[in-house]
Amino acid sequence: MKRVEVAWNNAFRKIFNSHWYESVKPLQFYCGCFPVSIMLPMRKLLLWRKMLCSENAVLCLLAKYCKDSIFALAAKYRFSPHDVLISSVTCVKQRLCNYFSDLL
Repeated sequence: MKRVEVAWNNAFRKIFNSHWYESVKPLQFYCGCFPVSIMLPMRKLLLWRKMLCSENAVLCLLAKYCKDSIFALAAKYRFSPHDVLISSVTCVKQRLCNYFSDLL
């Protein structure tokens, strides 16, 4: 994950012609992009939710099996278990955007 994050940050530095010692988090925020450290957990939460709501019994069983680890991940980003289950994709992204803006 660290290598992907370095590549993602360097791409922003190259596009906006900034130096290696400058933080790209404000650039990412104002461009509407998340850092990799937030984007990957967001994808995990959304995938888990899709698996849980799937009509495929195997996917539902797998989603129920990893429920505890997903709820722990959700709690890290200030989601309650109920929020993860009922929130829309847009809502999840908005909540993570708020979390990211608090980091700035």
